[in-house]
Amino acid sequence: MSSPYKKNFRIAALKQRVDRSQARGEKTCKVLEHAIYEIYNCNASGLSFEELYSECYHMVLQKYGEKLYNGLWTNPVVGKGLGTENLDNHNKSLQIIRDIFMYMDRTFIPNARKTSVHDVGLHPSRSHSKRADWPSINRNLMRNMTKMLIDLGSSVYQEDFEKPFLEASASFYNCESQQLH
Repeated sequence: MSSPYKKNFRIAALKQRVDRSQARGEKTCKVLEHAIYEIYNCNASGLSFEELYSECYHMVLQKYGEKLYNGLWTNPVVGKGLGTENLDNHNKSLQIIRDIFMYMDRTFIPNARKTSVHDVGLHPSRSHSKRADWPSINRNLMRNMTKMLIDLGSSVYQEDFEKPFLEASASFYNCESQQLH
């Protein structure tokens, strides 16, 4: 005797129509631009971070990652107020923005070989410094190399990297201070 409960059930995928139009992309960019403005003005309590993340996620999935990325780079608010009194606010705001753009940062940016969201946020502060020509540093490479040296042993790290690095840094900053006086 067969059981009445043994039926083949099939769960159908949720079919949600996604608007891939140029106008939708423009509207999303405006929403994100406004959100960034509100975040930097410490007025983010009315924002839905889940919706903002979702908007970024869908923009990347719909092949608007380049537009989204360029909008972030050209956003005038990202570089706002980078004096010492606003640096803490800038760092907190940048962390929130990184969370919103996380999917783009993890998928689009590595594939397109672009600068990370964090580094985009740091870029304006570099341009305000006296040394605006700072070289771009591959942070993942540096982290992996440092970890490798530590894994080889603390003496290898200290003798082959840390000691020469600190000596070179001291020499560099000594020369810089001489030039600035």
